[in-house]
Amino acid sequence: MTETEYREVLQDTLKGYTQSAVDMIFKIKTNLPEKAKSVDVGIHPNQDEDGMFSVMVHLCGPDLYVLNKAIADYRLLFDVKFIGGKLQPNVPILDPDEVSFSINDLIVEVSIDWVKTIWDLSGGLKIPGYVFGDECSSTGLIPLSKCTPHSDK
Repeated sequence: MTETEYREVLQDTLKGYTQSAVDMIFKIKTNLPEKAKSVDVGIHPNQDEDGMFSVMVHLCGPDLYVLNKAIADYRLLFDVKFIGGKLQPNVPILDPDEVSFSINDLIVEVSIDWVKTIWDLSGGLKIPGYVFGDECSSTGLIPLSKCTPHSDK
């Protein structure tokens, strides 16, 4: 599979989950704890670079456990996993030694664009939002919104 083919498969797969992810953002918005200061949306590919990954919301602020427990049922926006011996959703599983591109870098790149789309469609969470990728060459938080904390000017 070429890099272009893999990118297209990922884009098509994520596109099919756009509405359910937007719905999750709305549910998070409804259940957002007052103490949440910002939100990080993490793209978490496997260390093995095999094509499996998840996209999860992480609230930031005091007492992370309590914050994230409040949205536990809505945090997972996308997840590739085996169910009954079958891969769901059916994304290609690749051998990193058999392709000429970084599988995780491509997963993160395509997923960042998807997260930006669902963030725009949902209107975000009224607190600063960021997206980041794990297990890839991308580093740092990428802003999702222009929402900034209120100042006392």
